[in-house]
Amino acid sequence: MKLGYANEGIDFDSGKDFEFLKKVDWKVSAGGYVNTAHYDYDWEAAAGARWDILRHKRKVPYLLANLSLLQGPNTDGDYTMEGGVRFCGKKGSASLFTQYRYRENASRFGGYDAKQTIMGLRFEF
Repeated sequence: MKLGYANEGIDFDSGKDFEFLKKVDWKVSAGGYVNTAHYDYDWEAAAGARWDILRHKRKVPYLLANLSLLQGPNTDGDYTMEGGVRFCGKKGSASLFTQYRYRENASRFGGYDAKQTIMGLRFEF
């Protein structure tokens, strides 16, 4: 799930207009918070995966999920689910997407939980 590499491994010049893809990209990360104000978490671990479902000419529908675990006085979690279509060009892509995001303690530790639905357009080069 490296930025700018979403289309790596997809053959757009195969001569076929349609093909099912067996392409899943994933990421994992972990880190510690070193400077926080009103946010009493010590570390965060995260994982995510994106499944490119199929290819029709230069269009690729996909599903994406991310999960973060935050450790401090409590263990809390955030997650994101996204579905969309990537329109792929020679030097980059544009994606129309819908995303649902749940963020625990969104503004500060002990703050409110946020449940957000986002619809948007993303450009990647």
